[in-house]
Amino acid sequence: MNNFTSIGKKIVAIGRNFSDHAKELGSTVPTSPLFFLKPTSSYLLQGGSVELPKGYALGIDLTARDLQNEAIKKGLPWSAAKGFDTFTPIG
Repeated sequence: MNNFTSIGKKIVAIGRNFSDHAKELGSTVPTSPLFFLKPTSSYLLQGGSVELPKGYALGIDLTARDLQNEAIKKGLPWSAAKGFDTFTPIG
């Protein structure tokens, strides 16, 4: 992988490939892969620096699925399933 950025021309990625997660959310599981491309400008090897534009941060969205599923079944908003203390690691 040391020379990947010099020889790698494209990355083809597959999205929505976790069928259990799609089922858990009541979403349709794709019957064929959903592909997307990663441009060569997006490559970052180990030890590289991530360029963070001012005003942007990386965060992880956590969800209490049991509470979310109950709210969805009742036709209620499910924001409470995402708003518990520590449910948004960010930095």
